[in-house]
Amino acid sequence: MPESDRALLDEIAELEAPVTVDELADNLIWPADPPIETWADVHELLYDERLPELEAGGALEFDAEKGMIEHVRETEDHAEGVWFSRPVLGLLSLVLLATTLFLVSTGVVTAAPF
Repeated sequence: MPESDRALLDEIAELEAPVTVDELADNLIWPADPPIETWADVHELLYDERLPELEAGGALEFDAEKGMIEHVRETEDHAEGVWFSRPVLGLLSLVLLATTLFLVSTGVVTAAPF
């Protein structure tokens, strides 16, 4: 699977489908704030080409009538990046922070006075 397809699937997964093509286009161009024509070009490319191709390849479910991406399927190529998603990295960061705070606080409590 091409890297651009993996990146698009990762972006859709982060938005937690179901997601609209409008929401996906907004997320892809943020924070660039380009002219509305650029947003429309991105939207059209997604709607007419990229999403139908990914659906045909079995990577996701796209309802063109509703403009909704219903589900991203875990493929072998896409699954390799799952452990590095934002929610997982956020959880790991919290666990590391809590562990550090625990170790520092127990060290301060059990430390001998000067």
